[in-house]
Amino acid sequence: MNNISSLGHGSLYAFPDVGRTGLCNMLFPWARAVLYARRMNCRVIAPRWTKIMRIGPWLRGERDKRYYNGLFTNDGYVKGVGRAYAFIRMLAQIYDESSQAIYDLKKGMVVFRGLGNYFMDFPDDAAFLRGELLKIVSERIVERLDELPREFIGVHVRCGDFISTGQSMPNEYYVKGIETAKSIVGSQYPVLVFSDAKGGELSYLSDCPGVRFMPAAPAIHDVLALSRASILVGTNHSSFSEWAVFLGGMKSIWSKEGRRPCALFDSVFV
Repeated sequence: MNNISSLGHGSLYAFPDVGRTGLCNMLFPWARAVLYARRMNCRVIAPRWTKIMRIGPWLRGERDKRYYNGLFTNDGYVKGVGRAYAFIRMLAQIYDESSQAIYDLKKGMVVFRGLGNYFMDFPDDAAFLRGELLKIVSERIVERLDELPREFIGVHVRCGDFISTGQSMPNEYYVKGIETAKSIVGSQYPVLVFSDAKGGELSYLSDCPGVRFMPAAPAIHDVLALSRASILVGTNHSSFSEWAVFLGGMKSIWSKEGRRPCALFDSVFV
């Protein structure tokens, strides 16, 4: 199967309009765009990952201000002057992905926006999308991933905006989730906790054996890092947790009290 970076250089383009949402919500239109490009043998116009003037994260006191600057190289995509030229050239031939006509096009720009049907739009493409992500993230991200243990229990504790909007999970859930994960894969596995928590918000996990709090890192690093876990304790409602599980394909643990994750996942509820 062709890689996106080696596809044709014709007059048909796929453009992921990733909007101004959180990073993992941006990945949905990106994924559909690169899969369309693979199917149609066309090129991807580089999305604008970097966002400026994001006031919400500052008002909520979030640690991650969601600028996403310098995280992606967009290698293999149409960018720079070529990107600007493509937009001008295709101004009168822009199509929305919802049109069935996009699969008959020879020329034009197909725009992908929004969440679509989440992972159900590409249930069998995790390996391909993971590979494509690794090609377009910065080298420093990939280098940090190589420092991870070969086997570990991954825990994603979403705080930040989830606390301010009342969607955060009870502390007891994460403790129970870690215990359940150890009962499945073994108590000898290190427990790596990835979180946007501040100060002592995770102090309740300090007494859990084997727990290691991971240092602050770019969001895309943490998603890819969690995707390497042997088993993952996720945060319900979080597309961040769900992307890690989707890309990694591991068994995952969720709260039975929260919104159920994607039906594709091998899930355990506690």
